[in-house]
Amino acid sequence: MPGLTRMLLVLLCCGCGTSRNTELLESRLREHEDRLHQLSQQLERSENELALSQKEAADLRTQLAGTGQPVLQPEQANVLYRLSGLKIDQLQSAILPASESDQRLLNVVVTPVDQYNEALKIPGNLELKLLDESTELARFDIPAAELAENWSTGWVTSGYVIQLPLDASLLPTSPVNVVVTLRSLDGREFSHQARLETGVSAGVIEQVSFEDKVPDPPGMETKVPTPREPVSAPPPHDSLTVRPQNDRIETSDRRTIDEFPIYR
Repeated sequence: MPGLTRMLLVLLCCGCGTSRNTELLESRLREHEDRLHQLSQQLERSENELALSQKEAADLRTQLAGTGQPVLQPEQANVLYRLSGLKIDQLQSAILPASESDQRLLNVVVTPVDQYNEALKIPGNLELKLLDESTELARFDIPAAELAENWSTGWVTSGYVIQLPLDASLLPTSPVNVVVTLRSLDGREFSHQARLETGVSAGVIEQVSFEDKVPDPPGMETKVPTPREPVSAPPPHDSLTVRPQNDRIETSDRRTIDEFPIYR
């Protein structure tokens, strides 16, 4: 009897624990269902508000078009209002040597991006500054029409490819800062800066022309031997006789030379 009583107590405890776990799971499921119901209601309200905002924007565009003022198209407005930042692609940006020795080429790839870091082709005015610490070395202003012609789409990244000539004498040997500012059509400004190597060394390397005569090192004089006259072979002596081809010569064993085999 004591053993049976002990078994009944164990079974009762296991049943209580199982029912307690079941109640806990059911409570969590009810919480998740309530959360999903709230999210679905919020999504429905957001979709209704978005539809109302789009209708209001369409009515405003119609009114502005009636007054003769320029109006952004819905596609342009969606892209413009997504703009949230600007970045310089340092992998494709550099100061490169130009064809002339006293010139350099500033190559900068600038990309407007949205909140998800996706590239956007946004029209606007671009300002580019080249700074050495706090000293301004060069400044360029690129209008929106000219900037739109420099858009490039690639496998790695997309953006505006800016190529500008620089005077090599203005560049220091240390790296410089490139600061780019984009002013969008709605009046917002976005800036970004990067640090680039100038490619200018402290020393000057003298170039040697192949046409210049390089003196020979001491003790290495070039000596050209005096040409010799060709040596001619002596004429054949008159006493030498030529044996006719068909003349037979007798030998000691009564056989002629023509009867011996000749190996060639």
